[in-house]
Amino acid sequence: MFRFLANVNPRTEIPTVATVVSGVFSAILAFIFNLHDLVEMMSIGTLLAYTMVALCVLILRYTPGTIGLIKANNSDDSLASYPCNSKETSRQDLPLLGKRLPREPSEATVFLAQTAIIISCISFAALSALIIWGSHYISQTEWWAILLLTLIMLSLIICTLLLLWLPQNKTPLPFMVPGVPVLPLVSVFINVFLILKLSYLTWIRFGVWMVTGECNFVVTLLIWSIEFDIFYQLSKVMCRSIETTTPHHPPPDFPVDTLENGPLFVPAK
Repeated sequence: MFRFLANVNPRTEIPTVATVVSGVFSAILAFIFNLHDLVEMMSIGTLLAYTMVALCVLILRYTPGTIGLIKANNSDDSLASYPCNSKETSRQDLPLLGKRLPREPSEATVFLAQTAIIISCISFAALSALIIWGSHYISQTEWWAILLLTLIMLSLIICTLLLLWLPQNKTPLPFMVPGVPVLPLVSVFINVFLILKLSYLTWIRFGVWMVTGECNFVVTLLIWSIEFDIFYQLSKVMCRSIETTTPHHPPPDFPVDTLENGPLFVPAK
């Protein structure tokens, strides 16, 4: 849709047009809007991106199969023998809660992990909302606030222990996030807490911005689909015209046998 933004300067090898346009657009926004509102808009986008990254780390770590680039090793069958021969994973193979589940993730363990991740996210959102808007009731030891806090903490502890118990993907990647699942869960909680601290106007602006971006994406996708369909139809027409107009002659060194019905091509022996 905006193909001129993809032009790269051959000398500097940077998208000059895109840099200038984005700089001018940012300057206009800084001139029109309040700086505090722009900072909150930037914060909600960054925090949501960090939250999605942490969730992706959790989901991929409990998904079976090879993901991404594999770390090079001297042996050819390093991927198959990695969980058994690597000393680095010996501590991860120790049972945490008695008998551990199968070493590699399966469909059942993936379902349990995804369920625990979803419940953890909901619990983090509830805990953040309770801390932000219900801390006064907690300080006054209201029974419903204490009960809600206890249930939230109990669900988080159970989900964390379940994720610690489930088998993880042991594909030897060049870099693997340490402390899974505790570190990504803490990251999700901090990001969700900071997001809920933002004003409701920031959420409205962010929603409008996301809807605008999705509409732009859909329009661009439709334009590309129409162009691809037109190009595909034209290529089919050109191929058919070439097949009908180009005579089919045998190569010069191809042997030909003459029969009553005409020449017959036979392959060389």
